[in-house]
Amino acid sequence: MWVSFRRSPAPVDPALLEAFRIDPDTGAAVLEVVVSGYDDLFNVLDRAPFRRRDLSVDLKQYLHDCSGWVPLPHPIAFEVLLTRDLRDEAREQEAATGIHAYFAYLVHLQRAEGRRQRPRIAAFAGLSFALLSAALLLTDQVDRGGVLQAFLLNGFTVGGWLFLWEALSIAFVRRLDRREQIQRLQRLVDAPIRFTRAEATAAS
Repeated sequence: MWVSFRRSPAPVDPALLEAFRIDPDTGAAVLEVVVSGYDDLFNVLDRAPFRRRDLSVDLKQYLHDCSGWVPLPHPIAFEVLLTRDLRDEAREQEAATGIHAYFAYLVHLQRAEGRRQRPRIAAFAGLSFALLSAALLLTDQVDRGGVLQAFLLNGFTVGGWLFLWEALSIAFVRRLDRREQIQRLQRLVDAPIRFTRAEATAAS
């Protein structure tokens, strides 16, 4: 049983068939994780309950890599294959909650970072306006024969454009990158999770 709500089938990119098994009901790319038991999904140094525990380093890297391979907005699903532990629905629900909570926390961090960047955009834009305005006002007043004056004027001009570029980079380029990252993390938050015994899967 998938630990999530059922979604409508999605169109399948033929390229995904080469790398992933596709769930016939939803069309989601299934990311298979093979572990000995439920504890292997989480960081062995973190003794908090599953719902608050950090994920294992290998699992985080694997899920991040697979999320990058599956193009947006195609859905994904997790299938955890247990080779040692017996099925325990209570632990499965708790483990699924912990996995989803981890990625929900990363979404929160990305959005918080976006909010922290807004004052920087305003500050850089203000500095750019001040420096470029100063350069324009001083253009006709500075003695271009003086090395120091010319150096200051060029410094105002170059500095103004650099601050403007940094403001635009944060406001548009990095914002688009952050939005895509949030979408990929949110897809991991929404991904259904199914737990099965490894031998049962092999037999089927």
